[in-house]
Amino acid sequence: MEKYKDILETEKELREFVSFFLDLIRKKFFPFSAMVIANYNFGINLSVRFGKLENVEFQKNKNFSVVLFHNNRKGFSSSNDFSLPKIENIIKKAINFSMYTRKDVNFKLPDKKFLEINGINDLEIFFPYEKRIENTIEIIKSAESFALNSDKRIINTEGSSFASNTNISVIGNSYGIINSYKSTVHSISIGVLASDKNNNKNMEREHSYTIARDFRDLESPIEIGNKAAKKAISRLGAKKISTMKTCIIFSSDVASSLFSHFAQGITGVNIYKNNSFLYNKLNKLVFPNWLNIVDNPHLKKGLFSRPFDEEGVKTNILEVVKSGVLKTWLLDCYSSRRLGLKTTGHSGGIHNFIVTTENTSSFITFKEMLSEVSFGILVTELMGDGVNLINGDYSRGAFGFLIENGDIKYPVKEITISGNLNNIWKNILYIGNDINHKKNIQCGSILISEMQVSGL
Repeated sequence: MEKYKDILETEKELREFVSFFLDLIRKKFFPFSAMVIANYNFGINLSVRFGKLENVEFQKNKNFSVVLFHNNRKGFSSSNDFSLPKIENIIKKAINFSMYTRKDVNFKLPDKKFLEINGINDLEIFFPYEKRIENTIEIIKSAESFALNSDKRIINTEGSSFASNTNISVIGNSYGIINSYKSTVHSISIGVLASDKNNNKNMEREHSYTIARDFRDLESPIEIGNKAAKKAISRLGAKKISTMKTCIIFSSDVASSLFSHFAQGITGVNIYKNNSFLYNKLNKLVFPNWLNIVDNPHLKKGLFSRPFDEEGVKTNILEVVKSGVLKTWLLDCYSSRRLGLKTTGHSGGIHNFIVTTENTSSFITFKEMLSEVSFGILVTELMGDGVNLINGDYSRGAFGFLIENGDIKYPVKEITISGNLNNIWKNILYIGNDINHKKNIQCGSILISEMQVSGL
């Protein structure tokens, strides 16, 4: 793995490359304006199975792309060859491409005022991997060992793995503004297979993982191993159930999906094309009046924190939902111009979507949430992608557990849960404090008052 000083030197070289690239465009390809993006990504992947090392993989990838604008036309090209002849060839390709695109008054660089990055403090997203490989191998071996030895019903393993990735991003433009940042992500995962000793054909697979910017923030091997084993064992003996309407708890592992559909529905491209059922919902009640959503790209150690988006636009903390009311669209520069609005710094998607509540009585523990259910389903896995953004219809396969009088009774399989997102969101009764920090949407478990469950 590369040393800290080598990473800093690589960042410097990438910034110099972007500066050189922009100078070349200005001198030889005027009057085109340009945005140049350079990335360097490197990392390591380790995996073991039954205590034996299976794979050690080092990866490196350096690439750049250029976006050119002129006369209301836009061209794009990219490469991983940083040699001068290739650079000029890439520029010519982008120019040629632009000649075949339709004219659009919205094709131009982001406004300069959105590109000044001064004032953003350290986001604490860069923690290079510094452990010896041998030590990390022992960590993932122990995670697998804890899982295999935790219960006799754990009969097999899919292995345990570690991944560490470092990324350097540099963006420059014809204004002469060049910005960059470095980030890291580390993760450990394990998959196991459980079998019912009374029925060898009844086998279930599950996995567990931990992920963080800083290696020191990863969960311990015993936690990861035991979680994977418990999840696999809990699935044994799953039964089919009858079709019904009942309340649903989305566990914290899957609850974020309900808000990912929301984020997709308020993305600029879907709004200006009128491809979303949320098209006319701005400044209207979409969720219960106690629910808030904030997108925070400056969250310390946030997995999706970053100082600027994929167009170089400075990111800002954004109030997306306030007291259940939709307050903004998620916009890049092009979509914001199409809608006559300002960019929100969302080229490349959302950052750290944080779902919160104004009403403390609606923010409860998972145990308290279970106690609110006399009969219902706890959903822990979702399958398929049966969501229609045009009308909000929702239908997905699911696996979960039957709840009776606040207790989890047994696993249920081969069910489909359905409804319309308009109703599903407004029927949220509680949000759990068991917040899942592993995804770009951070929320706890969610209790929905009623949904259609299709079974037998």
